[in-house]
Amino acid sequence: MRRFLQRFAHECVETGADAVVVTGPHTLRGIQVHQNRPIFYSLGNFFQEESIHRMPASDDRTVESTVPDVRGESASAETDSTVAHDADNWLSIVPRCEFACDGTLTDVTLYPCTLQPHASPPRRGTSALATDETALNILQTVAERSASFGTSISIEDNRLDRY
Repeated sequence: MRRFLQRFAHECVETGADAVVVTGPHTLRGIQVHQNRPIFYSLGNFFQEESIHRMPASDDRTVESTVPDVRGESASAETDSTVAHDADNWLSIVPRCEFACDGTLTDVTLYPCTLQPHASPPRRGTSALATDETALNILQTVAERSASFGTSISIEDNRLDRY
């Protein structure tokens, strides 16, 4: 992660932000607590192309182009070979932050989500609450990526609790 992003996130907190949420990297990144405010360096993805029915028109495709047309796949394919993205792109978290009346951060709970990479085409690419081993793997990934920020976390009941 670039240093400018960390500096920018710190400046946001220092000028009054209650939380900072970064989007765009398409992968889960770590969490930092700076001046008692959470910084989520990326929550991951909440949908994949499979949930988009039609692609926008462009110079090389018409508005009738579907995602499988553009990616060169069969629309009815249901094999693992349709998962063309990095495995990280199929993971996400939904945070719930709790603050006391005086504005003090009291709790951060993360709910792990999967974009169901091995589901049938109507469901593949859409968010669902992760369970069991998938949930644990997602939370362990976030915990590992947060360690360099000095963020101590615990996993309880397949949720990640900060405090």
